[in-house]
Amino acid sequence: MKHQIKNRFTGAVLFEADVPEGTESGIIARVALEQSVAAGANLRDANLGGADLRDANLGGADLRGANLRGANLGGADLRDANLGGADLRGANLRGANLGGADLRDANLGGADLRGANLRGANLGGADLRDANLGGADLGGADLGGANLGELGSIWDTAGNRAEIKSLQLETWGVTYTATHMQIGCQHHTLERWWGFSDDCIRRMDERALEWWRKWKPVIQQIVAMSPAVPGGAKPAEPVEQPAESEEA
Repeated sequence: MKHQIKNRFTGAVLFEADVPEGTESGIIARVALEQSVAAGANLRDANLGGADLRDANLGGADLRGANLRGANLGGADLRDANLGGADLRGANLRGANLGGADLRDANLGGADLRGANLRGANLGGADLRDANLGGADLGGADLGGANLGELGSIWDTAGNRAEIKSLQLETWGVTYTATHMQIGCQHHTLERWWGFSDDCIRRMDERALEWWRKWKPVIQQIVAMSPAVPGGAKPAEPVEQPAESEEA
């Protein structure tokens, strides 16, 4: 069975895959995309919005500018892939391997990156508003100019020691950016953290107040002496294009 991967803007066929007969309908897109990557196809601006690409082997793929909005890439191997400028809004990248990937200027708004490997990835200028980075590994990642002001979660994130920094202080991990900090499931601006009353802290967790009284001055000193590098300015809202699916 033939399956075509098309350009999101022009509709031109970028690659025609020969998918084995009997392939489950839910994985046709994955099989076709894996074939195209293995063939070294240029998939720039590919239309893959909403595609089910779970556990796909896409290492080294050229997906610059691709429409992957709402795609399911959970557990996918995207090591060293080029996703520069790709639209990954709302994509599921949970547990994906993005080590060394090029994500410069990619739109990751609302993306689920929990547990993802982003070691050494280039996220320069990426839009991460509302993205969930809980448990993600950002060791050595380049976040220069990335929009980090509205991150959804940085719970237990391993930071890159620059824009995102992380500590473990007894019961709770502490992760902070230049503007926000997350302790456990609580994610607030630094200003709000410093201004919380004892009653507010107590309501967060029955163990929180004792811990906060002990560690607050230490955390304040660490943040003051080793502040996170500021992220980039909030980018303009993207111009909405007509809804596209990978079948278009």
